Amino acid sequence: MKDKRLPRGALIRMALEAAAIVFAVLLALWVDQMVKAREERALARSVLEDFQAEITDNREVVARRAAYHLESLGVLDSLLAAERAGQNVDLTRPPLRRGFGFEPIMDTMWETAALTDVLSLLDFSTVSPIARVYQTQRTIADIERILLGGVIRPETFSGGDAMPTLFFARAILGDLTNIERDLDGFYGEALDTIAAELGGDLPIAESSDSISARSGPE
Repeated sequence: MKDKRLPRGALIRMALEAAAIVFAVLLALWVDQMVKAREERALARSVLEDFQAEITDNREVVARRAAYHLESLGVLDSLLAAERAGQNVDLTRPPLRRGFGFEPIMDTMWETAALTDVLSLLDFSTVSPIARVYQTQRTIADIERILLGGVIRPETFSGGDAMPTLFFARAILGDLTNIERDLDGFYGEALDTIAAELGGDLPIAESSDSISARSGPE
């Protein structure tokens, strides 16, 4: 019976061709993974830079808010002290020159990142301080709604007894100011984390304490 086995040279050639095909496929997969990893690193860096910009802007906003709220607490304390001393307190005009000064604090980056799932590109240790910043900002927004809901009452604007409203506003505004002070520290931690990830230093924004220390009437 005739031997049908392929010549040794043919077997070697087929093995080499198969190995070349496997190598080409693996190389293509490796190149694809390298390109994808590079794109993801570039996207992660872009996301961090956007967080950096928004958090830096928000820190400046909160510093202005905290300075004004500290000033407002002084005004409310003076009114309440005058009331307790039996003095005539005129509430026909708003006691605070700019209302409660609720300058908007942005959360565009966090909402966008959550919707597009880009947070999965970042390490937990990087996301954690950023998440704490935006969670605290949401707490501040909730307190603002509580404060406005308690202050906007008929007696506040109809000449009735508005002192209970002032007591309420003073208590809530005091809590809000404390949280704003804490948030300034959280901003610093988040910005330090982002700076370490980006491999560079960030410009240092003024804290609420430093701004409030030199704040005065506008």
